[in-house]
Amino acid sequence: MWVRKSKDELQEDKIAKSKTALKYAAWTFVISISLSIIKDRFIGTGGGTAPWGKPISWHEIHYNIFLYIVFSFLLALAAYKTTTYSKSSTQICNKCNKTQNKGKSSHCKCGGSFINIDLMKWVE
Repeated sequence: MWVRKSKDELQEDKIAKSKTALKYAAWTFVISISLSIIKDRFIGTGGGTAPWGKPISWHEIHYNIFLYIVFSFLLALAAYKTTTYSKSSTQICNKCNKTQNKGKSSHCKCGGSFINIDLMKWVE
């Protein structure tokens, strides 16, 4: 049967979700900065006055490292926020346990109300 999670369980879920989001953000940062540098070094920057197929030197990459860091940080921040604040779109009735997708009515036909499934847990 479905029961509402306690405050402690919700806090544990929040911490676990935050840790997962931090891992995604760290990997996003590392992969983004690596791919940016590899692309510019071996393919070229492309865009602006620099044509594709004209790789830049390590000195120019060193000069542009701040831009790589900022760009990668913004991507990592977006990955963190997206993962942290994402919620399930499934809702469950607190009386009859019927499920529905978010966005429909907040009241069930049985008289109960729909609650986000992230706030519930299954107990036997």
